[in-house]
Amino acid sequence: MKRTFVVALLGLLASSRAWAQATSATDQEIIKLEQAVTDAQFKKDRAALERLLADDYLYTHSNGSVLNKAQEITESMSSEVRWTDSKLADLKVRIFGDAAVLTGRQTIQGTAKGYVPGPRRITDMFVKRSGRWQWAGGQATLELTKPDAPPLSAQDVAAIKTTLATWKQAGLAGDWPSFFGEFTEAAVWMGPKGPPGEGLAAIRKGTWVRALEEELVPVQVDGRGDLAFARGTVSLLLDEKGGVKHEGNFLTVLRKQPGGFWRMAVYSVGF
Repeated sequence: MKRTFVVALLGLLASSRAWAQATSATDQEIIKLEQAVTDAQFKKDRAALERLLADDYLYTHSNGSVLNKAQEITESMSSEVRWTDSKLADLKVRIFGDAAVLTGRQTIQGTAKGYVPGPRRITDMFVKRSGRWQWAGGQATLELTKPDAPPLSAQDVAAIKTTLATWKQAGLAGDWPSFFGEFTEAAVWMGPKGPPGEGLAAIRKGTWVRALEEELVPVQVDGRGDLAFARGTVSLLLDEKGGVKHEGNFLTVLRKQPGGFWRMAVYSVGF
């Protein structure tokens, strides 16, 4: 009797180990599929997305939009979507037969019209059909900026002033690549005349004239974490017929970039 019990116990332990190994293998398969879809979106690989997304795919994105498979692929292929980096963390997978749920944290960098880069919590769903796993949909929710984000350091303030000084010098020199290089890709320009320019591409299309004289004096720089603002006075004489000196005030919102430097996300000036 005792021998029978021991044999049964060993059989149970062996089957448990096999189940755990199978579960672990499936977990890894789901995680690899999550990464594969992200890679396909970044590389704009339509064929891969057609293969990896289920036909009844439906996803609620961090900006509130709900996209089916065709809409998701169309958006991923758009030139207005330019994600550059993605990091996944805190991933957990739960298997329910031929369905699986992955939860975790994804931090993305780059630009996409209507989206905000940064961290978001994800809950993604997968289904197994005809022996193959596909992504069936899910939901992403932005993580709010922590209220205890640290104030700007002295190095941050100095870096922001360097950004403004570099931008001013580029305008004086007519060095447009450097001039536009001080903006983020999704920047907004609010000049004294005309409608706002939304996005760096739109800003580039504006009419720009080299500055003969310019004084850009920040009187306040403040912020927290990776978000800051600078305001001050501006005096400007442009290289144009009948040009007159303009004097006024500016306000700019800046975002901290990887590497510690800052770029202007919004710039507003009034004369």
